[in-house]
Amino acid sequence: MMSTSTTPTSERNLRVLQVTGSTRVDYGGTSRSVPAICDALSAHQMDVHLVTGRTDGVKSNVPAFPVVTHLIDESPYFGCSFTGKTFSDQLALLHASAPQQCIVHDHGIWLPSNRAVARQARKNNWTRIVSPRGMVSKWALSHGSRLKKIAWHLYQQQDLQTATAFHATSELEAEELRRLGLKQPIAVIPNGVDLPTEMPTRNRGDQKKRMIFLSRVHPKKGLMNLISAWHLAKLSTTWELQIYGPDEGGYSREIEREIERLGLTTTIRLCGEVNDSEKWNCYANADLFVLPSFSENFGIVIAEALAAGLPVITTTGTPWESLNDHRIGWWVDPTVEGLKSAIMEACLMEDATRESMGHLAANWAADRFHWTQVGEQMASFYESLLSGSQAPRFMAAA
Repeated sequence: MMSTSTTPTSERNLRVLQVTGSTRVDYGGTSRSVPAICDALSAHQMDVHLVTGRTDGVKSNVPAFPVVTHLIDESPYFGCSFTGKTFSDQLALLHASAPQQCIVHDHGIWLPSNRAVARQARKNNWTRIVSPRGMVSKWALSHGSRLKKIAWHLYQQQDLQTATAFHATSELEAEELRRLGLKQPIAVIPNGVDLPTEMPTRNRGDQKKRMIFLSRVHPKKGLMNLISAWHLAKLSTTWELQIYGPDEGGYSREIEREIERLGLTTTIRLCGEVNDSEKWNCYANADLFVLPSFSENFGIVIAEALAAGLPVITTTGTPWESLNDHRIGWWVDPTVEGLKSAIMEACLMEDATRESMGHLAANWAADRFHWTQVGEQMASFYESLLSGSQAPRFMAAA
């Protein structure tokens, strides 16, 4: 275990221990949003510590000073399978040394780190908040369902039932928690968006129009449906679909074979992974964004795309019904037919109409996804739990 230490902040009355299995840069949105939450809370004069796993040779996202990051080394052979005790020991030390009050905020379920946090909190009567991070959706619970059913009955159900409260990133996720029979307080607080200091300008040398996908290349993301829908839409060659994101488990090769089988190599490109600065150039040079996922607890790339001025196509497996409500995108069934209809409507509309939707999207997103606002709401949530005061306005009803 390695701890990245900073100057003590003993004058801060509330210590917050944020815990997540990993913040590897090649992982999903949680690996970025949890460090960002740490930074946002630190700005509210809280003594914030992040406890997370580290994979040797892989870069991790970490929050800035004065947040203290404690990195738990994973085994080169067994990964995170046996890191639970180390997480537990580190948390016990940090909780015991807290100047006054202390809250533990754990992100995700199922992992050894989550199990260790739950056991330690239950043993010591700690205040523990759980952010399920999309892992209680119907799709997530059914994926690998045999092992999950066993784990659910052995420990996971109890671990959720004994949490003090929950943080959901959308109303949809809050409803999923309620469907599991969980009655504790739930705060619905979306993720924020880390915008660049200056948005890049559009810079491309051809006249092609581009729809982009930017996320993990994983079965959950619905890419096979997207490729079939693109094929059936029969768009002119002036449109191109670009797929950006890290490959998971060799799934890119399956996607590539399907593109070749359908004869779409001239209109669909697998572009690989991009870093944070390159990502914003991708948004700037696109005309539409698509995320055809079967399940998302939030979908931070959707918020980013909207902030960059792109209309978005996504599915009812994501919590983005507001796209339809505000006419800034399409929220459709996660099926080939649903995606095909949205793609045809979006790509065949007048350029000026689509650009107007993009301007509206950027203005709408600018009002909603500031990390400063996220920090304020999260701090208010913590304080209400510790004081027993009236629930903040963003609390979901039991």
